[in-house]
Amino acid sequence: MVNASLVSYIEAIALVTITIFLLNELYRWSIRIKGIPGPRGRPIVGNLYQIGKKVIPPEQYRLWSLKYGPVFQIQLGNKPILVINSAAAAKDLLIKESGSLNSRPLFYVFHKFVSKEIASIGTSPWDESCKKRRKAAASALNVVQVDSYAPILRLESSEFIHELRKACDDGRTALDFLSYARRFSMNLSLTLNYGTRAENQKDFDGNPMITEINNVEKNIGKYRSTSSNIKNYVPLLRLLDPIMLMLPGNSLQKALDIGRRRLRYHAALLEGLKTEISQKTDTPCIQGNMLKNPETRSLTDLERLSVSLSIMAGADSNTPTVAWGIIFLAHHPEIQEKAFEEIKKSHVLDNDPFGNGKVLYVDAVTKELGRYYTILRLAMPKEVTAPVVYNGVTIPKGTMVILNSWACNRDPDLFEDPYSFVPERWIASSDSHQQAHQFAFGMGSRMCVAANLAHKALYLAFLHLIAHFKILPATDDEPASVADPIVGGGGANSVSTPPLYTRASYLKSKRGGKRKYSRSVTDSAVSDSSPVQHQQRAQSPQRQWVDTSPAAALIYLNQSRPAAVLSADLTNTDSVATANTTAIHNLNTQSLVDIPLATTTDVIASSSPQSLRSLQEQRVTQDSDGVLRGPAEETLVELYYENFHRSHPILFPKMVYDSGRRYPSYLNAVVQYIGSHYSVISAAPLRELAATELAQTIGSENSPQIVQARLLYAIALHGNGEIKEARTRLYEAIDMALALGMNNKEFANFYSRQGSDLEAESMRRTWWELYVLDGYLTALDPRGPSSFRLGSIGGDVEMPCEESIYAEGRTPMPRPSSRQAFEGRIFGEVDPEETKNFSSFTYRVDAIDLIARVLAVRDPNRAHRDKAQAVDNTLASWAHYLPSNKTDIVNAYGEIDEMLLQAHMMVQFAAILLHFPRSNLILDFCVDPDANDTTCVDNLLCGPISHKLPPSSTRHIHGIKATEASKRLSNLFSICTSMQKHSPLFMFGLSLCGVVQCSTFIAHVRFDGAGKCLEQHRDRVRLLNGLLKSASETWPLSKVIHQKLRRVAAILFQIRSVATSVSSAPPVTATQHDEARITAAAFDPVVGVASQTNDFAFQLENAWMSIDGQFGSPELAPWVWG
Repeated sequence: MVNASLVSYIEAIALVTITIFLLNELYRWSIRIKGIPGPRGRPIVGNLYQIGKKVIPPEQYRLWSLKYGPVFQIQLGNKPILVINSAAAAKDLLIKESGSLNSRPLFYVFHKFVSKEIASIGTSPWDESCKKRRKAAASALNVVQVDSYAPILRLESSEFIHELRKACDDGRTALDFLSYARRFSMNLSLTLNYGTRAENQKDFDGNPMITEINNVEKNIGKYRSTSSNIKNYVPLLRLLDPIMLMLPGNSLQKALDIGRRRLRYHAALLEGLKTEISQKTDTPCIQGNMLKNPETRSLTDLERLSVSLSIMAGADSNTPTVAWGIIFLAHHPEIQEKAFEEIKKSHVLDNDPFGNGKVLYVDAVTKELGRYYTILRLAMPKEVTAPVVYNGVTIPKGTMVILNSWACNRDPDLFEDPYSFVPERWIASSDSHQQAHQFAFGMGSRMCVAANLAHKALYLAFLHLIAHFKILPATDDEPASVADPIVGGGGANSVSTPPLYTRASYLKSKRGGKRKYSRSVTDSAVSDSSPVQHQQRAQSPQRQWVDTSPAAALIYLNQSRPAAVLSADLTNTDSVATANTTAIHNLNTQSLVDIPLATTTDVIASSSPQSLRSLQEQRVTQDSDGVLRGPAEETLVELYYENFHRSHPILFPKMVYDSGRRYPSYLNAVVQYIGSHYSVISAAPLRELAATELAQTIGSENSPQIVQARLLYAIALHGNGEIKEARTRLYEAIDMALALGMNNKEFANFYSRQGSDLEAESMRRTWWELYVLDGYLTALDPRGPSSFRLGSIGGDVEMPCEESIYAEGRTPMPRPSSRQAFEGRIFGEVDPEETKNFSSFTYRVDAIDLIARVLAVRDPNRAHRDKAQAVDNTLASWAHYLPSNKTDIVNAYGEIDEMLLQAHMMVQFAAILLHFPRSNLILDFCVDPDANDTTCVDNLLCGPISHKLPPSSTRHIHGIKATEASKRLSNLFSICTSMQKHSPLFMFGLSLCGVVQCSTFIAHVRFDGAGKCLEQHRDRVRLLNGLLKSASETWPLSKVIHQKLRRVAAILFQIRSVATSVSSAPPVTATQHDEARITAAAFDPVVGVASQTNDFAFQLENAWMSIDGQFGSPELAPWVWG
């Protein structure tokens, strides 16, 4: 009887187990993504057993992609995962669908145990808290801030070399360099985060807190791995966790312990910093800045900690990158020799052996090391937040997506000979195109925010390693395979991939002669110097590195955090608060006699133009033409080129500027003024300086550079909302250009005959930029076409070349195309697709020609319906004549063709200008009847379309076409994740698009209550408002437009609340004037529907209806034209 009961019991358990197993397998089968191929796995575990056994997971995924295609799916336990293995697929999913792929998945072990309290920015799901934290991190790691960290980078790279020099025994002893690389990376993280550092290698190796940080971060890297921790993927294994947590020493307890230990040492560092801040002895750092900044002071300690967690994680990737680089250089002496020769040719280290000058080949070696080894071979996984369609297959919400950076960096469609180490691929030349993207830091939204800082740190490390040492293998018979990224790599179950072998020999460099290090520079690094000593140093003949940025001006890096903090009892954070903060460890400068340390003078830039100029005259580097350059000036110029130049590329390319070509003082002042819009520096004093410089050119001899300065200044003024002043400066530039004869091709050809093709191209671009700006500003002016001055002026200036050619400074440049050749391509005997390709800049000029034709029929007395229809036909045909290489605005590397983007924007802008005034759409909610100034921003929002014109067909059809143009515009803008690097001319395109969407929404309310398309209109306006908001941080005009459009949208899209509250509303105040006017224009206070407020009100026979497919062009960039 007992045996029968036991058998029944076992049978019941077996039945339940089998049932659970079958249900689980049925569930696993059901959640696979239909239509996406991939390797089949085993029951329960899926493909977990196949990865990380014979080869590392990234390589296994790459091999699978050869069989299943660039995008395939795997199943790790119960989790379907999409793996991206090519650059083209990465662009299609991570760039075009970035809005749906900006979150992170939650991992059971990592998020519930290791990061139970708070996760780093990089591992957090996309929510409001993450947005605040990422914004704080971005503000601390933007280009200006990274530039201000130059003294930190210099100090750590110099000490890295110094410690190796002490330990290398001049090549007689093979050295395990991993600890030195760790100190370099860890000190950067500690200094940037908390203003503290390990003074020397001995302090680093023996410091208990440093040891704890290293151990904890190494373990966290394993927990973050996507290929380990089986409980992340098999929920059945979690059933016994409550029991396991009660057992000592289990894996979950270890995970909890790692998380607590991480919080403990961060709390110790943070408390030490807070104590120093209260005593005003702190060193500027990211955490200190966030504690003091009103915008980030509201963050909790845990949210601030999240920012530091992300930067500390960077040490886990920088260390193996340095290690791999050393191993590679040891086994490739030819790369070392070439890099060293390039360093000597550049002379960047002649005056300062630890300078940070740019050596293109060393920079290329740094990039190629990042590509060749790809330390983070699998980018941080993403989670789909809304269904995404890829190649006709719907990828459901909740799917995990992994970018295989390792495979993308070996994509033969992106990199020629991808398995070879070729630094030259990153150097632009006449026969090789510089690759725009390598995947070491991921791709798309949520890319590493510290990518720029990490690259600069690694560049300096390799620059000085190559300059100061000849690196050799540890032994003569050491196999070259130790430098192989697969054979020589470890870390299969970790996020990063370090080398297995970390020994090498170092010979102090005598190549090209022994370097002489200046003792005076070294002596200037003595700590605790008085203000008098600082002043004496500034006045000394010794060339000093004077960084005028406010952040850098306060940094005294030759002082370290008290040892009491770094050696604090990590089990008792209270001890940190009482640490002796006056126990400063001074650097032992006697032992550093051969290695000059970084110094920074305590000079903060004044707000006046005169003092700024005086600071800029304290130069630190010398160009080939003898001109010295200062860091404040160079930072602003860098910002100009990085953010503004691509939108208005009339000045010399960046590489020409870097080679020593300088601008006149007035043009340089304008460039710096524009650059200041992208910095934390106040633009007001630089604006005053630019205005003063330009005023001094009045009465002097005209020059193309004066034209360029006034033109760029006009664009900046337009971005500031100073419309009248912008037009005045533009007209001055036009007058000067005409006086010089810049409208004749011989003007540019003169420079070509002198052997300066680049200068000739710059002249052509300057003329056409004048034409573009004149036409665009005229379109914004309701007065009509009469103010388009250049539209009626003849000329034969040839068209600009392609942007990639100009940016690379190729000489000789290809022969420019004529405007006649471009206009004759359509009706020529040869198919336009087979004719010479014209540049994107040329299509941008053509878009202004279309605007000019629209302006010609804007006059009611000249607006013949046949002429208007002819212009409409031309607008509709424009996209059909784009060649195949111009149908996509985003290239394979995720880069936007800015010229083509502006051309598309202007064509749709022209379509709205043509159709809206002839439509039945209303503007009463937008136009302020009390504003008479045609240059008032309030009227410019809709001024160009505020005057009604006779239609060429029914007003209903014109309304449809205006709305279609606004839809295409919003589709166009949807690829812009931020407006910072786009032209300020986009602002009115954004606003006009929003105005049309709002007006169309009112039309739909009138017809059917707008129930069918409320979300469409609201979401488009939300996108436009978001882009305006992001641009408002750079251009004041955008802030004004954003506030105006936001106020309109807030009322229109809250129809029910408005309708029910108007009748009982209190008297309208002055501040509520706009809201009342919008409500009255859009809604009847009783029934809550659109009122008929003017002669062009909606008639029932013109009721709104869509015309499906009428304007679709699926073969022409469907994301714009669809």
